[in-house]
Amino acid sequence: MWIKRHWPGVWRKLFSGLNNLRDITLSPEYSTLCGSTDADVDAVFAPELEGLDRDAIRRW
Repeated sequence: MWIKRHWPGVWRKLFSGLNNLRDITLSPEYSTLCGSTDADVDAVFAPELEGLDRDAIRRW
């Protein structure tokens, strides 16, 4: 790759951020972005959730 060969520092800088990723999937502030609605859960996981306490699952 041209940039890797001619600008190695730029190449390292571009991709060094990928080593510091932050998991936002369980953060309340990102719940609307990463979360699932009750309708989503019902549509996808209904058979697996049968007989389980949905309120306890929500609190988890």
